Amino acid sequence: MRAANTHITNEGIGKVKIGATISKLPDSINGVYDRIEFATEEGFDEGAYEYTYDVYHAYLKDAVVFDIFPAGGKVNSITVYSDKLKTKNGLSLSSTPRELFAAGGKAISFNDGTVAIVCDGAIFFDMPLSEAGINKAEQAYFGYEVAFDASDFEESGHSRRVVLNGEHGNQPVATSAPNMSLKDTLLASLFLAVLLAILGHMIYVNFFAKPFPEETIALQGTDLNNSYVISRVDNLYNNVFTTYQESGDTEPLKFPVGKQAASESKRTLKDIYDNHMPVGGEAAEKLRKVSILTNHAYKRSFTGSIKFLVITIIVGVGACLLNKDAKPLLYFLPACVLYYFSCMTPYYIQMEKALKEMKTGRRSGRFMDAILGGIFGFAASAPMIVEITKDARSGEVLDKRNDSSLQIFALALSIILFIILAYVMLFVALLNYVRNYILR
Repeated sequence: MRAANTHITNEGIGKVKIGATISKLPDSINGVYDRIEFATEEGFDEGAYEYTYDVYHAYLKDAVVFDIFPAGGKVNSITVYSDKLKTKNGLSLSSTPRELFAAGGKAISFNDGTVAIVCDGAIFFDMPLSEAGINKAEQAYFGYEVAFDASDFEESGHSRRVVLNGEHGNQPVATSAPNMSLKDTLLASLFLAVLLAILGHMIYVNFFAKPFPEETIALQGTDLNNSYVISRVDNLYNNVFTTYQESGDTEPLKFPVGKQAASESKRTLKDIYDNHMPVGGEAAEKLRKVSILTNHAYKRSFTGSIKFLVITIIVGVGACLLNKDAKPLLYFLPACVLYYFSCMTPYYIQMEKALKEMKTGRRSGRFMDAILGGIFGFAASAPMIVEITKDARSGEVLDKRNDSSLQIFALALSIILFIILAYVMLFVALLNYVRNYILR
């Protein structure tokens, strides 16, 4: 018997449709197949475990033209092996990648590392990749979203099988034309908005936060607030501030050291400027002095790791070169910017740390520098093995060889650790933001 349509479609081939009851399939279709035979065959998964599966082979003469994979007595998927079967646009196993892309095909990467081309509702598998395509396939396997085109496949290559309705559990993880769902779009937009809000807050704190007035306050005649203000600022300077002398200072000064002192100074000054002005004379001078010291305590400077920034930038550039596009910068550039600003630490925290070091005589190192130093030390301390062959009787050295395998292993492991560190920079930046801007 002859079917009205024998093209390969996303529904199947002629009357052999996805979801059709196998027992009701035609015994033959003229020009497509002349018999169907059931078989139970063996296969091996990635762990080399043997398993069996049921399959129906459709033959045309002595050649298998396609296989039917059943599920519950119905057609679950079809795999085509003959170039005699074509899609509505005349595409078949003999079609080249350029022909498939010209007909609207899109490349798709699966979670087992394979890459196929989807066209006319069918998936063309086993298309040979070019060197550039192999690099992109590796990136897709590790979770990057990459874009394939005809140049990523061998020009004269062709598929060895066409699959209809997917293939045994493989799920796509990256495509050449990604379409984000509404949920993914909303989550990505929310994440971006949070990062921008955090960056905006840090920039505001560092460059636009309004300081307390530092100019000399003009006398306004007799003012009853003078004695009250003098009492408040004297209490701050004498009881809350801590004596601190930096190298080069001619005489020691007192500063708000630590969060509690800085916060109390800030609250006191705000109350004075909001509710107990104007003042003049001695009160104005003392208020000006405490304002300068409090503003200085809240100024910030970078206390992070320059090495960490440099390594992250190097890893980011390397990722761009491997991926052959600038997409990795969408992660690494914001991560570096956020890390830099998140490491801007207020002076009242730095003073507190410096005073502790002076009292204990021990200098506390930076956590990230300690990690990087440990990795560098691991790479540098790997020993070289010297293999010496001697004559058993005379003791003469017959051969001497240097084995650098441990050094190469240590270097490779160090590079991997550096890459891991670079990828966690964004999370380190968020942690520093909470520590330096929220908790402090």
